[in-house]
Amino acid sequence: MVTYSFLSTDPVSPARLFAAVRKNFVCGGVTVIAVCLAVTAVLSGCADERDVPPKAIPSRASVAGADSSVCPETTVTLTAEAAGADSFLWKRDDAVIEAQTASVLVVSESGVYSAAGVNEAGTGTFSRPKRVAVSACIPPPVAGFSCADNLDFFVLKSTSSGEISGYLWQVSGRGDVALLTPAAAETVLELPAAEATVTVSLTVRNSGGASTSSQSIVLPPLTSSRQYGLGRVTGREISHNVDYVWYIDQGNTGPYSRVNCGPACTVMALKWIDRSFSKTTEDARNTYHPMGGWWYTNNITDYLADNQATHFIESLTQAKRLTDVLDGGDIAILCLDMYYVRGHSGRPEWHTDRFYAANSRDWGHFIVIKGYKEVDGKVWFEVYDPWSLDVKYGDGSLKGIDRYYRSEDIMKAVDVWWRYMIVIRNPRIPSVRSSRGADPSSIVHQRGR
Repeated sequence: MVTYSFLSTDPVSPARLFAAVRKNFVCGGVTVIAVCLAVTAVLSGCADERDVPPKAIPSRASVAGADSSVCPETTVTLTAEAAGADSFLWKRDDAVIEAQTASVLVVSESGVYSAAGVNEAGTGTFSRPKRVAVSACIPPPVAGFSCADNLDFFVLKSTSSGEISGYLWQVSGRGDVALLTPAAAETVLELPAAEATVTVSLTVRNSGGASTSSQSIVLPPLTSSRQYGLGRVTGREISHNVDYVWYIDQGNTGPYSRVNCGPACTVMALKWIDRSFSKTTEDARNTYHPMGGWWYTNNITDYLADNQATHFIESLTQAKRLTDVLDGGDIAILCLDMYYVRGHSGRPEWHTDRFYAANSRDWGHFIVIKGYKEVDGKVWFEVYDPWSLDVKYGDGSLKGIDRYYRSEDIMKAVDVWWRYMIVIRNPRIPSVRSSRGADPSSIVHQRGR
């Protein structure tokens, strides 16, 4: 509704009022008749008669603001401008947003937004549409992790909660300590050569943010007991290795390789006694049972005697007697049933237990016992097992070298097969020890492959 005020000092007649109103509704020579007017005649002392024109239409609005929300924020603020506007009208997806007349609009829903600056008559022009995307932010994750001693390395596992899109492990404090997979939920922390304290941190993140958890960890040194999978705390240990190669893989010893464990162990013992010993496993095979077949324990003692090696056979009913022999500086050859030595169940790089199949009883075999370790209260015998057959560790070394078999397994395997040991004297130690050999006439010899 348009209101006109007429100011005059004279009485206003109805005809004059109509003429004045009619004059103001002539547009382009066309008289607008059908108009509802509220006409007010005001008498005053003013001599002029004047008309009050309607307010001008505001300029076209412009809208400024971000195109999308950025977590952790879940809203976008839009600001409208229009010259001459008394208030603003907002739309989302072409629908008017009720009760929003300010120049600033806080958007919490995705959509296409526009605004118009309007005058008192509600007239104005809408801005260009602006598309806004509002994300429903997820909360940032909460970092956490566990640490487990796995003998030759520590295992770090994320225990973080919440939605996680990325992991980052970091270690500080020692340059020789490395993380193998720093961008995974689980990683491995390598052990140093000497004890060290390091700080490990795990950062987890998602679109809502990130968090970090840190722990100080004391790392033990990487001992051979840990590296080989034997255990953590090493007590007494003896090893009669020498500074030259004397191990033999029976898998490369000629046409009878599959039954050459006896000849191979005997030649190993002779090489251990004398680094210049030049005969081969094939030479030993050609001396006894040259046409093939298993060797017997007396074939071993005979070949040792043929090559002037000091040795004797002794009853073996307790593991302590074998450790006593090793403590005295000697080594021994055993004939046993490998079915009773448990199969390997740890990591492939560990040197523990039998590494090949022996799935049936009467799996007679010869091995060289050359040392032992007491680890976590358990005795492991250090062995040269000739049954490598070119099977190797990741570092390229044969799996029969420095293998460790449990004392209880060795004693069981000996008890069911041949309850003796062939002791080979160490020529590098003065011979002040007594030879408590068994009576050869009382021994029933046994075979091995």
